[in-house]
Amino acid sequence: MQLTSPLFLFAFLPLSLAPLLVSRPRHRKAIITALSLIWLLFVNRHDPLSLVPIAAVVAVTCLLSALPDRAPRVRLAFGISLPLAALLAARLLAEYAPFAYSYPTGLTMVTLAAISVAIDRYRGDAPEREAPFAVIAYLIFFPTMLVGPILRYKQFLRATERISPLSRETIARGALLFMRGYVKRIALAAVLMRAFSDLFTFGEAALPPLALLLLLLTAYALFYAFVTGTTDMARGIMAILGIQPPRGQSGSVSLLLPHRVLASTLLPFDRYLEDYVARPLRSKLRGKWGRLLAATLSVFFTVLLYRTRPEVLLLALPLFLCAWLSASRARTHRFPRQGLARLAFGTISSLAISILVLGIMLDDPFEIFTLVLRAFDGSATYSVYYLFGAIADARYLAPALVLTALSPLLHYYPILARRIPKRADLTLRCVSTALLLLAFVGAILYFLPQFPQYADPAYGTTVFVR
Repeated sequence: MQLTSPLFLFAFLPLSLAPLLVSRPRHRKAIITALSLIWLLFVNRHDPLSLVPIAAVVAVTCLLSALPDRAPRVRLAFGISLPLAALLAARLLAEYAPFAYSYPTGLTMVTLAAISVAIDRYRGDAPEREAPFAVIAYLIFFPTMLVGPILRYKQFLRATERISPLSRETIARGALLFMRGYVKRIALAAVLMRAFSDLFTFGEAALPPLALLLLLLTAYALFYAFVTGTTDMARGIMAILGIQPPRGQSGSVSLLLPHRVLASTLLPFDRYLEDYVARPLRSKLRGKWGRLLAATLSVFFTVLLYRTRPEVLLLALPLFLCAWLSASRARTHRFPRQGLARLAFGTISSLAISILVLGIMLDDPFEIFTLVLRAFDGSATYSVYYLFGAIADARYLAPALVLTALSPLLHYYPILARRIPKRADLTLRCVSTALLLLAFVGAILYFLPQFPQYADPAYGTTVFVR
């Protein structure tokens, strides 16, 4: 039951709003927790055994949170190491024995949340002793179980202290965010996945160099649409439930350096690493070496968020290099901020990230080297023009591009509102809302029946954050 599935859209989400509308404010957090548990059990119903590591992480975190604060460093060490051990064991088992074990949906985010509980309590940002129910409510909060936004424990406590009552304003604001993300996932990501599948099928025979470049860029565009679309939907559901996410988690992408492109694709995780990895290291190890170590670990954990295979780290070498250049504060770090160099660095960033993304999506990351060698050994069977004709199906690609162009209008609304008279403000708001609603309805009526396999489950065997 992904956030894009008809079951979630037409059954789970409407039915979940009913008890919230009639309940008292003090009971809403308990209802949301019950809904999260139902969602978690249902989405992993095909392999109940996969829920064991999630249950283990939740149990360990609740136990450590209930203990008195007598040995804070020992508790912090266990609070970080035990969830990471469960995550690593599940990842390795799913990577190298996929027929025997299925990686559970939500384990990655539950692990990150468990680490946040341990660190925030150690820092004094959370209550010294928290009831297990409050910890469970944070760990299994279902809107953030796929790809975020990743909320810190203290942010979640602050956001749920006063859950806004359900009203037309909160539901409308959340619905607009949800619709924007839905269009990205169903209209754009599904079509790109079809194009990626076609290109990759041709790649088994041999692709010319320009077609290989097209394959790489398609992979990154698919990655971006999937991640930011799912994050927008999650933020929309949070707003509908009356929980306001922290500011600045819009998922905007920086086009300066490759490692910044990847990190800002999942912006909340970038800030999560900044709070828990980079900033503490820079404070304890001042100077150039502290910055270099912080940048290295940030890229390392960002890559491992998507795949645990060591081979993927080899594909991330350009990211490590750019992270070191960025952390060194050299003059070249300011260079891409001016003139046409910004465009050049943006292109290089997209290409470097595309190689990594393709390695993330393939079952064997090293297969990308086979594709590259085939592209340059002169054995290409298909021309670039033939491949363009094969994937540029107007029935899918043209409507997807139109709907995707309409969907982010509300994202740019604050910029447009400053440049228009106040009298036109209401007109602009109505037009942008109507266009987004049109794109949303078009995605449901046209694209969802065409690509049901990309709605639930998300992308079959494709590996993303789970």
